[in-house]
Parts: sequence; structure tokens; C-alpha cells
Amino acid sequence: MNNTTTVNEVNLMFSLEVTITIGILSTLLAVLTTGGNLLVLLAFATDSTIRKFGDYFILNLAVADFIIGCLCIPPYIPYLLTGEWSIGRFFCKFWLVLDYVAPATSTLAVCVISIDRYLSVAYAISYKGRQSNRLRNMMLVTPWVITFCVFCPAIVFWEMVSGVDDLPESVCVIPYHKNLGYLLFGGFVEFILPLTIIITLNFLLFLNVRKRSRIGITGQSRPSVFTVSDARSGTESTQVGDTPNPGRQIHLPVPIGTSLGKPNKGNDKFSRDRRVAKSLFTLVFIFVICWMPFEIMSMVLSVSPDAIHPTVFEVAFWILWINSTVNPILYPFLHTRIRKAFIKLI
Repeated sequence: MNNTTTVNEVNLMFSLEVTITIGILSTLLAVLTTGGNLLVLLAFATDSTIRKFGDYFILNLAVADFIIGCLCIPPYIPYLLTGEWSIGRFFCKFWLVLDYVAPATSTLAVCVISIDRYLSVAYAISYKGRQSNRLRNMMLVTPWVITFCVFCPAIVFWEMVSGVDDLPESVCVIPYHKNLGYLLFGGFVEFILPLTIIITLNFLLFLNVRKRSRIGITGQSRPSVFTVSDARSGTESTQVGDTPNPGRQIHLPVPIGTSLGKPNKGNDKFSRDRRVAKSLFTLVFIFVICWMPFEIMSMVLSVSPDAIHPTVFEVAFWILWINSTVNPILYPFLHTRIRKAFIKLI
């Protein structure tokens, strides 16, 4: 084996063709993730119609996904292609903090969106009365505080506390990658707990919408109501029956100006709530598909390092990041106001 071959093996993990392909695809993913979420941020900055109480939680999710696209994915691309971390231990720590805090915040942001949507549907009046800037800011900041407290101290100070520093400068992984207890704790915070809350709230939301749907179907079997105006008396009379029957009528005096014959706002709200439930289910479904493989494999590898092929785990890792690419694509399809804001911006 000559020196040239040795250098190539050190500097490239794959063949030249595969390296170029992976480099192009991963760079494209970073650009799409950054650009898509930047578009969401610009839409919020320029269009006041999408700055309602619940919209800010989508903005929070977009901020986390934007960080993933512009600060988490790019430094990992050369590391993946060469197999060596070449910019030092300090930047390794900095990148690891971002790479764990931002995705974990993204999952908790989806959790907050689920909470907001459920309360908006199930307890619309009372929740509307409690909405305030203070509550909104607390719901925005809490995911960042939780994930920062869970991951940042462990990543930065683990070697100092444990007294074990066996990672070479060319390797950049979390220092507790062999500690099953903390891996389980981190997985619980960033995936298991949010997933449990999200599934529970989506199920309750489904039950709420289905119950109201059945009530609406039952209400449709009521007798038809026909209104007849009487210009001489200045009143309106209402005829109740399955079909207009001149031979048998019930006349109820109704003062002019009442709401009879006007559109039912309750039906409009039910339609909106049903759309909310469907859009939330789609967002959560994509989240589960993208996150579950990586979380399961991480737990398995902490117990049995050789149980999963590295390529399979690498694919699961990238699928997790793809969730941040897909989210801004989903927004305009699931939310009419955001779609209109995107069109204005473009």
C-alpha cells in the first residue's frame, strides 16, 4: 500500500463518485432546510395576519429548524465525507450543543403546538380568555430552557465530572455516548415525553371532533324551518315541518331582526376545528416517522454497539434532520393564512 492510497483512505470515507453524490445531496438538504424555514421567518416578519397567538408556536418551530439547516447540517457534511473532525474540540462542543438542543427544541415545539391546538378546540372560550403575551412567551421559551439544561451541561462538562476523556481530537460525538442512563434520560426528554403528550392530545382532539360531528349529524334530522314575512303586521312567522304543508301550519311570531335564517357560526367553527385536527395529525405523523428510527437505534447501540450497521444508523440520523426540511413545506399546505403569506412574499 503506497502513501497516496493511505492519504485517500484517511481523507475519504467513500469512493469519489459516492463522495460527490453525498456531498451534493447533503448540501441541497442544508440549503432547502435553511431556505424553507427562512421563508417562514420572513413571512412572519412581513405579514401581520399570521401573528395570532397560536402562530407564534409555529414560528418557534421554524427558528429551531432554521438553526438545524444553517448551523447543524453544514459542519457535519465534511465530517461525514472524511471521517475526521478537523476544526477542534471547542467547535465540536459548540456544534454538539446546537445539534442536540435545536432538534430537541423542535420536538417540544411540536408538543406545544399540539397543546395550543387542543385547548383552542376543546376549551375555546376559557383558553381564549387566558391568552396573553406572558403566557405566549412562557410557552415559547420553555422548550429552549428545558433542552438547554438537559444537554448543554452534559456535553460541555461530562469529561470534567466523570474524569474520563477517551475521545481523540478527530472524533466529535457526545461524551456520554456509552452511558445508557443519560441516553435514556435525553431520549425521554426529546422524544418519549413529547410523543406521549402529542399522541394523547391528538386522540382527545379526535374524540372531541368526532363527538361534535355526531351531534351535527343528529341535528340535521330536525324538521325544516320556513320563514314567511307578513308586511301588514310587521312580523315574521315560522312554519315548522318536514315539507311545506299549507294544510297544517304552526305559526310562531318572530320579531324582525332575530337570527333565524342567518348562517350558523357554530358550523363554521366546527369546520375550522376539523381542519386543525387534520393538519395537526399530519404534522405529528411526519414527526413520528422522522424521529422514531433514530431514537430506537440510539438506545439499541448504547447496549449493543454492533447490533446496527453504521450505514443504517447514518440514514436514520439524516431522516431526523429531514423533518426540519419537511416542516416549512407542510405549513402552506396545512394553513391557509400561511399559504397566502408565502404567496405574497414570493
